[in-house]
Amino acid sequence: MRKTLLCLLAMAAYCPAFGQAGITDVHEVAKSTNSLIQTINIGNNLPVDVAAATSSGTLSGYYAIEVFVTASTSTVNCGFEVGGSTNINSVWYGREIVAGTGVYFAVPSPRKLWCLSQNTGGSVRATITQLK
Repeated sequence: MRKTLLCLLAMAAYCPAFGQAGITDVHEVAKSTNSLIQTINIGNNLPVDVAAATSSGTLSGYYAIEVFVTASTSTVNCGFEVGGSTNINSVWYGREIVAGTGVYFAVPSPRKLWCLSQNTGGSVRATITQLK
């Protein structure tokens, strides 16, 4: 029994390890059939549901939202919780979007994306794009 075990261990040690071959990277691509683009104000005191804040309404069945901060020096925090915060020590601290940049969020239409401005002087202008 001991010789058999040693033989099996020796054979296992001899087998070369190799990775999988023939694996192809897959990238998902979504084809947009419609989009809604509008600039809104994002305040600093209450989080805003960015899809509902557009005056032309919410695009039914959207799958993603881009938030682009247009102000020159302001930062916006966005997340999926209505209790959003700009306090870095808060558990509701959202993802920061600095001025001059845009961030895409994969947000199926039943969910809401909430944003709040870090600008203590008032609201910040942001361009919201809903993709369908």
